[in-house]
Amino acid sequence: MKWNTRDMLEKAKENFGDQWIKTIDFIPKGVAFTPKERRGERLLVFEIASQLRSMLIDRGFDEFSLPLFVGEKDVRKMYNIETPLALQYHNHISLLKKEYVQITEDVVNKIKEVAPSFNEKRKAQLEEMLEQYKRNELHGTDLKRELVERLGVRMEQASRIIAMLFSDNKLPDPTTLMLRSDVQSSWFETIAVMLKKEPLPLQMFSYGIAFRRIDDVDENELRGYPTISGVVVDENISDAYVMELIKELLTEMGTEQIEFEKEIATNAINIPGTEHSIIAENHLGKRLKVGKIAMYSPIALSEYGIEYPTMSFVFALEKMAMLFGNIENPKKALYPQFYGEWTLTDKEIAELIREKETPHTELGREISKKIVKTCELYSTQKSPCEFKVFEKEVGDNKLEVWVVEEKEGSQLCGPAYINEVYVYDGNILALPPSGFDEKPLVKETRAKGIKTGVRLINAFADYCAARIEKEPTKQQRFQVKNIRDPDEVNVDVPLIVRRYINSKGKVLNVRGPMFVTVETRIKRLWVHEQPR
Repeated sequence: MKWNTRDMLEKAKENFGDQWIKTIDFIPKGVAFTPKERRGERLLVFEIASQLRSMLIDRGFDEFSLPLFVGEKDVRKMYNIETPLALQYHNHISLLKKEYVQITEDVVNKIKEVAPSFNEKRKAQLEEMLEQYKRNELHGTDLKRELVERLGVRMEQASRIIAMLFSDNKLPDPTTLMLRSDVQSSWFETIAVMLKKEPLPLQMFSYGIAFRRIDDVDENELRGYPTISGVVVDENISDAYVMELIKELLTEMGTEQIEFEKEIATNAINIPGTEHSIIAENHLGKRLKVGKIAMYSPIALSEYGIEYPTMSFVFALEKMAMLFGNIENPKKALYPQFYGEWTLTDKEIAELIREKETPHTELGREISKKIVKTCELYSTQKSPCEFKVFEKEVGDNKLEVWVVEEKEGSQLCGPAYINEVYVYDGNILALPPSGFDEKPLVKETRAKGIKTGVRLINAFADYCAARIEKEPTKQQRFQVKNIRDPDEVNVDVPLIVRRYINSKGKVLNVRGPMFVTVETRIKRLWVHEQPR
């Protein structure tokens, strides 16, 4: 079931509670949902992540989930004198303080306007609930349910009471918590814990999101970047082992060449001179920095009681997707729904094109067949002319269906009646069985295009039949003349397809002179003609 979004939002603005309750009417009813009959598509970023996870597990690495948040004290432990800068490139967490809501006489009167049954007893119950909320004994997400259950108000009334009690113009207070800007900084606590539980060497990895700070952007800017990171802890670990590991992984995934480029300056979290960028090349010669390796600084490790050399590595999965998918932009690799190139195959377009209305009864299907058959047999009959294609007694009436052409000097059907809808190279064309071969697009479409199975006369006949079967005793007339849009002939080209065609500069040409008229004639049966 579709709805008009503008109308929906205007009514919600007038009275949110009432409109929200009315949304119950938009729950789909009747016809069962039909899922797509095809295999879903994987996002390349996650496919690469899945491959790396399997390969690391096969090589003895254990998988862990790491905390998303890092505290200011941890940043100071890890970055030491570089802390002021490190704090600036993290995204800090702010929280709204829970406000104390006082139930004044004015508030009581406003609540009574919404819920007339609100009284002193319920006021006391509400004050108790708000105290529980303030003491964290009642979670905010449960408050609405409690209002409904304990105060006996309706859901829409509860929504309006909540809007009265809480303001939305409060400024959040900063905390000392931050979203991690680099997954590598999340490993220290895990290493410290696992050293107490497992013998050396420790080989661990994690899939996680790094949240890089981006200034002066819209609030909807996407800032989370997925990574696969890992550590190896052992008295004898070296960068040679990790480099060889990286080469094995990337070679197995299909890279042509892997290099390690030493960074000019080293982050304080690592030992000087141990940071190396991982440079990989694909089969097309595209080179990208897809990650880095480094050895953690003993100073930072000692802050967590860690006494062993630790090598770290990280793969930037959006860069890996750019490499293996030959994608030029990291946002396209991560969020193709927003930034990627929009593609619909000819097969996908053809599957979306269908008739808008079709008959659902044997009566309707028979009428449709007879209309099509008559047009095929007598399309070139000189006009004026008419052909009765169907008749049947319906109750006290006789239903007759006719194909007619009243205009003199014409013929029963225009030449486009027999056109069939094709899809080729993103173009949609309605073509006759032959002719117009001097036009390259027409010739190629006939030879290489996909037939949708939609023919104009069949679509129009189905429309007529669908309307007739609904009101078989009503006199009706259906006419299609010079087609300018597929809608005119009962062919549905969805908005998504139209948008795609426009965005790609392709052609939607379901047009032409069809000139077919169908009408019903209803005759009242005489008493002696009526069945006994």
